[in-house]
Amino acid sequence: MSVPITLRGARGTIGWVDLWRGILLCDVLDATPKVRDIPLPFPARANWRAYLNRCPYYSRDITVSESRDTIKYVEMELTRPAIEEEIISGPDDPEEECSYSLVPGRWQATTWTMPIPANSWNDWKYGCTISSDHVKLPDDGTKQSELLRRLVMSRNERKEEVAVAGLCLSLGCLRMAHPTLSIADGDDVIYLLSKGIRGAKMAAVVAVDVRARTLIGVSEIDSEKNINFLRCCLPTGIFKHLNTSAAT
Repeated sequence: MSVPITLRGARGTIGWVDLWRGILLCDVLDATPKVRDIPLPFPARANWRAYLNRCPYYSRDITVSESRDTIKYVEMELTRPAIEEEIISGPDDPEEECSYSLVPGRWQATTWTMPIPANSWNDWKYGCTISSDHVKLPDDGTKQSELLRRLVMSRNERKEEVAVAGLCLSLGCLRMAHPTLSIADGDDVIYLLSKGIRGAKMAAVVAVDVRARTLIGVSEIDSEKNINFLRCCLPTGIFKHLNTSAAT
């Protein structure tokens, strides 16, 4: 599976990215175009088992900035939240009851950049690393905070009652993956597909500023259009061209 990227420039450079292996670049305007290879940064240790065995979109993304001067790359290491089941029965009660509690997961995201024109693997520059534990969440009572709580509390089709009331709200309480990088120049924003646990239908896209370690947006998406936990958005710069002040 390859991702096409356009670097432009005087030599008309384009590329094809295998998110597990690397980038193939070609200067198509050269008299005799040649293909050259630039590997991606080494996989994070937590992803070694997944290497070549899982869809790379689940934990990786790459894009080119709007000004076409930088390649941006992100990799995530993910531990899903889990539900612990406890069977409760008393000595005088032959019927067993089950209770469920949420065990938060954790993720870590690392960003890299490469200046254009891209020449070699040594040109990759480490950006920053953030874990879900360190993301500053919106204050209680805000629209974003309430939407996050709805995501955590959303139930699956079996309607298991999961004990989450005593948990401190954190991104570790959500299933989060499929990072999508912003194409804006100079920022470190990633967009993450987010859902509750065990097949909960409600889903949202969460925007996180990796360098500032701050959650900057939460937007619910149509669950009927994203039944499975799959990548559902692509970066675009189209909105800066819209005239939002014009009457409709």
